Amino acid sequence: TTPAPREAWITRWLDNSTSSPPCWEGITPGITTITEAVSLLTRLEDINNLDDNYLTSNGITSRWDFDQFGGYGSITRDESGYVAEIELGISYNQSLTLGEVISTYGQPSHVLKESRHMNQSGLYIIYMDKGLFLLPILTIDDGYVQVSEDTLIEYINFIQPGEKSFIQTSQSLYALVDWKGYGSYSIR
Repeated sequence: TTPAPREAWITRWLDNSTSSPPCWEGITPGITTITEAVSLLTRLEDINNLDDNYLTSNGITSRWDFDQFGGYGSITRDESGYVAEIELGISYNQSLTLGEVISTYGQPSHVLKESRHMNQSGLYIIYMDKGLFLLPILTIDDGYVQVSEDTLIEYINFIQPGEKSFIQTSQSLYALVDWKGYGSYSIR
């Protein structure tokens, strides 16, 4: 099977030519208003079905789809009308790897263990000083997960840099440990 062409937004992000985390496509959590963000999003050719009043359990967000490959994005706003978080969901056929992210943005600072469901890992890979965290696709084996350069990324999230923002976002920094490179991580 021939792999799907890479989504243009992923290529731009990996090129690091449009902006650096926590900024994505000119939108920066804590700095950009939701009105400004929606205006910037409407200029991007690979954004479809933009809904700036999408209701979720976290409040009103702006949500959109990326081209034809099934990826999506959303922006959560804070009570002041500023962007609080950007979440980018990567389509299953895009195959963004942790190795690609590290070669562009360097080594992560931490990992965060959170329990999820079934035997999927809730291990987040964090760039604390960049306001960037990644949710990889990992399988739990006897309480451990293996993280490698080929580990696929399912979600990319941007928030304001620093520990305070991560506390507000995850509310579980008790499970925060330093990044020790590729290898085995306990999720217990």
